[in-house]
Amino acid sequence: MGDGALKKWLRAIRAPGFLTVSVTPVLLATAMAWRDGWFSWLYFGLTLVGSVAVHCGATTCNEYYDYLSGNDVINQVKTPFSGGTRVIVDKVLSAGSIARAAGLFFLTGGLIGLYFFTQRGTPVLIFGGIGVLIAYFYTAPPVKLIYRGWGELALGIAFGPLIVAGAYFLQTGTVNWPTLVASLPIGLLTTAILYINEFPDYEADKGAAKFNLVVRLGTARAVWVYYLLLAAVYAIIATASLVDWFPRWSLSALLTLPAAIWAAARLRKYHNDYQRLIPANAVTIAVHFAAGLLLTFAWFADRAF
Repeated sequence: MGDGALKKWLRAIRAPGFLTVSVTPVLLATAMAWRDGWFSWLYFGLTLVGSVAVHCGATTCNEYYDYLSGNDVINQVKTPFSGGTRVIVDKVLSAGSIARAAGLFFLTGGLIGLYFFTQRGTPVLIFGGIGVLIAYFYTAPPVKLIYRGWGELALGIAFGPLIVAGAYFLQTGTVNWPTLVASLPIGLLTTAILYINEFPDYEADKGAAKFNLVVRLGTARAVWVYYLLLAAVYAIIATASLVDWFPRWSLSALLTLPAAIWAAARLRKYHNDYQRLIPANAVTIAVHFAAGLLLTFAWFADRAF
């Protein structure tokens, strides 16, 4: 594959920026398992590859079905974080190649899941099966979760509890309440990324009958949901740290709070000015990644120190 082809496919899977949402929860879960005395390099590597593969499958599947629905065609707002990758609309890649790539990504994730099934049993099918179903039916008919107003919740579950609890289970063979609680800030921040990226797509999504929360609420009222998402993230981290569900080192994740507040204020001011909103889109992704890494460090530090 030449450099030109590589750039096309990196654009199609929205790498590297958006792939952090599938990498971070695996890192956190692995750190939690390591603190509890469990770690396998093989399981970590396969989990990471499987998580990224299913994420890429979701991205390419979303691109394909948004093109078929006409959503990407009518969308005239172009930002680095919304409106899809437009690789089909801009004739960078064909619709058929994107569909085949989605199938290959899902197949890769499925084969890794089958291997883990032989090692860990039926729960792997539950974690993996739900994750793949959400990834595929996020935009695919007949379910089309995001078109029915369930996309934000589904994505938060997939990239929070499913990956964190699933990756922890693959390492340890069990799941506990602290793991599930730790998955919530990651899932909520993933939802916040999707959510703030829906604002520039408001007109196109409305025209394509894509009734996500921003379309249902209108951009002005929808700002408050973003506030609630961020408030829940930091309330969970602070509370769980203080009651010793999380290591005290987890309070370091509060260092990202000023950036989150800045992004929220910018969304409030520029919810209809999509070019000026771009820095807030970028900061939301950065907050997710930084908070996830700090939480990961907290569990490593809890054992190391």
